[in-house]
Amino acid sequence: MIIYFSLFFSLVQAQTTFIFHEGQCFEVDTETYGQKLAAKVLTSKCRPNKVIKKWNPDQTGIDGTCYEVDEETQGQKYLKKVNQSECTPPNHYTEWITLSDGQGICLLRDKATNGQTVTMKTDKKKCVSKQSSFVWKPNESNPLNGKCYQVDPVTNAIINTNDQNCRPKSLSYLWVPNKRRPLEGYCYEIDGVNGVAGYSKSTNKEACKARDLGFQFDPTSGECRLNAVSLDNQPMQLKANLKDCDTQEKIKIFIRESPIAGSCYEISKQDQGQSYKKLLPDAECRPPEGKWSYQVLTIKNVAKCFALPTSGYDSQYIESVDINYCQEKTSKYRWQLKTDGRGGQCFQSIAVGDKIFEQTTSIEKCKTSEIYQTWYNFGDFDGGCFEVDKKSGPQGFFNQIDSKFCKPIFTKFIFVKNYGKLGQCFEVDEETMGKKYHRKAGIGPCRENLKTGPL
Repeated sequence: MIIYFSLFFSLVQAQTTFIFHEGQCFEVDTETYGQKLAAKVLTSKCRPNKVIKKWNPDQTGIDGTCYEVDEETQGQKYLKKVNQSECTPPNHYTEWITLSDGQGICLLRDKATNGQTVTMKTDKKKCVSKQSSFVWKPNESNPLNGKCYQVDPVTNAIINTNDQNCRPKSLSYLWVPNKRRPLEGYCYEIDGVNGVAGYSKSTNKEACKARDLGFQFDPTSGECRLNAVSLDNQPMQLKANLKDCDTQEKIKIFIRESPIAGSCYEISKQDQGQSYKKLLPDAECRPPEGKWSYQVLTIKNVAKCFALPTSGYDSQYIESVDINYCQEKTSKYRWQLKTDGRGGQCFQSIAVGDKIFEQTTSIEKCKTSEIYQTWYNFGDFDGGCFEVDKKSGPQGFFNQIDSKFCKPIFTKFIFVKNYGKLGQCFEVDEETMGKKYHRKAGIGPCRENLKTGPL
């Protein structure tokens, strides 16, 4: 029994095989090599027991691609792109190359052929020796901006590095006023000995502050600011929390900014917003319940919906809202079949002011009382299960539903070779082989067919 089972299992396993073609791995049937079964699978399925790493240089000669290939044909039966590091030879050296634009690259070369076999770009840090140091270089156009570099006198490598590597232990702080708004400037930490030539980096403005002079509200921007004096005795301003300027009784007020728009604010009551002003959601200024309503206004021949105060209520409030709030919906529904015949849309009549419009609504609203479920085909193995109106057919109602509602009792799995690039496994009805029911399936059931016959 054990011997018989082992033999049967071996025969079953031999019904399909894996082949490598044009850089991809495929599972095919061993009888017709793809006519009865074909599926793209993971490249690893084609991986042989014996593989090697192969470096393929590009046209520049300073880089390339690393592949894992079969040892026998070196790429014809199996080839997979892998990380460059896997082609790094055990004996190698690095070399820094300075390019024409002043930038540089670090190359890794094999020692055996002096880079003829393997030359690849590698991490620039690998070209830096222990003799390297960090150097700050100010920007030529703006000395306040600069960059830190790691410089190696042995290999001539120069690489960008974290600016913190050039940050000196001794620091001082410099306040630089903004040209347009002098009180709003920038704070820099600079080299305490060599100034901006040694190091310069933007930092928190608080670091340049010597003392506070108090808070001040800016009505134009609506921001609260802290007046202060810098370490070098220059006037400066810092943004503060709005609550720091909140010292008076407040009220909410709606301010019209156009005939059909405005904004809601919380402002200081005594000076009408000169010392405090905060933008709020428009609804915060909406009049009390019963003192406002939704109304339709025609703006440039377009009906729009607004929330407005009722007549006699003193308020500038106006808020543009979704047109749905002004719609009077009816119970009239209309079904429209899509131009491609695959389902349709349901429309509901609505009234906006004195105009009647239609808008899409739930398909269920157009579903008639008498429908039946049937299978519709639009092409070979291109169909679906639909709910259809009994009287008018698809013109009355036609909505695709889950294929399980049309699934017959007896089905089988077949492989359709000419479907797509490789073919497709389908579950189909036994009576018509797919004309009354079909569903895409994974390759598994069709693979079983090769072992045991059609399911």
